[in-house]
Amino acid sequence: MYPNTHTTTDAVNPSTVVFDAPIDMVSRNGVAYWAKNGGYVLQGYKTTDNTHSRDIGVGTTPRNTRAGAYNSIIAYADGQAPHTSTLYIGPSTIKINGNITAADNLVLNASSGWTADDRKTTYNNIGALAVGGGRVLIQGATASSKTIENVTTPDGSLIYGMGAYAKGLGSIVEFANGTDTPFDNSTATAGAAHVVSGENGALFATDYGQIKFNGIITHQNNVGLTVNDGTDTRGGRGAAAYVGTQNDHKDKSPFYVLRVSNGNNIGSISGDEAAITFNKDTTINMYDGILLNGNAYGNKYENNINGGYAISDYHKDVNNPGAGTEGDRWKAAKYRGMSKVTTKIKSNDVVIGLVNQAKDEIKWGSGQAGTSSDFLKGVAKYAGEMAAINNTATGAYAHGHADDQYQLYTKINKQSN
Repeated sequence: MYPNTHTTTDAVNPSTVVFDAPIDMVSRNGVAYWAKNGGYVLQGYKTTDNTHSRDIGVGTTPRNTRAGAYNSIIAYADGQAPHTSTLYIGPSTIKINGNITAADNLVLNASSGWTADDRKTTYNNIGALAVGGGRVLIQGATASSKTIENVTTPDGSLIYGMGAYAKGLGSIVEFANGTDTPFDNSTATAGAAHVVSGENGALFATDYGQIKFNGIITHQNNVGLTVNDGTDTRGGRGAAAYVGTQNDHKDKSPFYVLRVSNGNNIGSISGDEAAITFNKDTTINMYDGILLNGNAYGNKYENNINGGYAISDYHKDVNNPGAGTEGDRWKAAKYRGMSKVTTKIKSNDVVIGLVNQAKDEIKWGSGQAGTSSDFLKGVAKYAGEMAAINNTATGAYAHGHADDQYQLYTKINKQSN
């Protein structure tokens, strides 16, 4: 729903569109659900409820939404209603009860007849986009177990590109975890997705935007006519000479928070509280790119919520643990709920990333960087007590170059004169 004027002159209810049927969109550059100026779009909700938009109940059967072509957006919540005394005041809201899929199937299908230019633009969809205070809620959805769409018998949500993008104060994309009360204060069932990331990563939040996500992220180079994840072979973006790069995931992270500067040159350079929260068990399959990008302080830092000192960008808890030091640490963290994340290193093209100001010693022993090694356990603990980092890669130097480095020290002991 995209009105060009105010959504309503009703001081109570915004303009609302309710769907209770599967939606299959095939247009290029299309948007399945667009709410603007405080409008509501609901999928898989009751069409017979004659009540306030926010109180319309969830339907008895989840309804799936699919986009078949490229550059698709499933849910786009843009802004809020105008703040005038005669108009409804509230955020643009999209709520989906059912699986969401945007996997470029029409383009990557070998028999579809699409051009090489079309193929090059794949892996650029967005599952849920919230800006300017807009809100998106996904529930009644599961993450697909595969990286390739099964059109005949879909087994869950699958996005080629970005799973979620949030920008602006009040903006939130929430994949419900089935336990916590979501932003609309409803009782939501769990919602999850499998995101096969594109060159922009899988999750991005900035300028106070919030993302709550769970499911699967596959972070893998998509350049080539085909891409194999070890189990399934899916279509790729085309040959490197045509795409313009050998690896479209080089130096890219699967999740990223960019906090906006406050203009200071010293001390805390940002009061932005943008964050990504992993609110339920999540698996990240790393084939390429950089896993960890946080804690890049140097002589400045971005997350001084309460204090005047740098605090880690990672926190183990999904929810704020309350007042005190741990609460301050949680509010300061860009990446929350890290204890819900399990990372699987799938190739020797992965960069673990930045390890800065680790509290505990990280040891390099005979296990090198293999599964269950001291080294990866130490890195996982540093990164907000991540559930695990398991290295299942094979080939030359997959677990390290040699066993001639024994410890990485996080501090230098001061020697007496």
